[in-house]
Amino acid sequence: MKNRLSYITLIFFISVLSSVSSAATKTTPTRCAVNNITAQYTIEHPTKQSKLKLTLVREENKVAHHYPQTKITEAWEQNHKDQIKPTRYFDAHARAIEYQPTERVHGKIEKDWSYRYQLVSQSLIDKYGDNEQTFATCDSQQALSISWKNQRFDIVFLPNQKLVKEFSVFNNDNQLLERWALQSVNDDDEAVERFFSERLAYKSTDFADIGDDHTDPFLTQMVTVGFIEAGASGFYQAHENGEVSSLGHGHQHD
Repeated sequence: MKNRLSYITLIFFISVLSSVSSAATKTTPTRCAVNNITAQYTIEHPTKQSKLKLTLVREENKVAHHYPQTKITEAWEQNHKDQIKPTRYFDAHARAIEYQPTERVHGKIEKDWSYRYQLVSQSLIDKYGDNEQTFATCDSQQALSISWKNQRFDIVFLPNQKLVKEFSVFNNDNQLLERWALQSVNDDDEAVERFFSERLAYKSTDFADIGDDHTDPFLTQMVTVGFIEAGASGFYQAHENGEVSSLGHGHQHD
């Protein structure tokens, strides 16, 4: 009888441990791939009947936005002082233009790493998101809706992966103007390393030295068509005054 009670007690104890372990699995945030990932996006403009693609590539302190349509890759590297060094790669020409962290690109000095790293500024997430939520899995979602200057911005964010899942812009009539949608995520380390290695092999020119070389046809062409300052990349961010703006695709939502 005593042995039977001990056996029953042991079974009960194991059952309790199993329940606790199961609960922990459901509530404890899992380790999600954040660095060394490749994320594919589609960018739709229904009113213009256009659809573009964007590839977001991240490796430790590097992030890149690759646009296959324009064959341009914009990349940023964060140094140990938290300064951000931009580089624009012209993939069709295997050429690169490097900027120093203190140089202005698109009329501004890069200061917000999250804006490039996760496509949406963390200041937006902190300002408009529900920070009381618990995000237990890699697929956990955080939804934000922001109304500003006759437009509504709806964001679905994956906080544990630091990725935008969907971003939509609507006008006053609830008409969809623009939508960014995550299509796939790949955590292939070799693919990420290969992506950055290929571009590091491009012939590079410092932005400050462009005016000194009038014999390089590529640089002359880039300056002529305005590619040196006109960017192909950008997403929505919050400014210190609470405004929301975009630097992408030659348009402004401000």
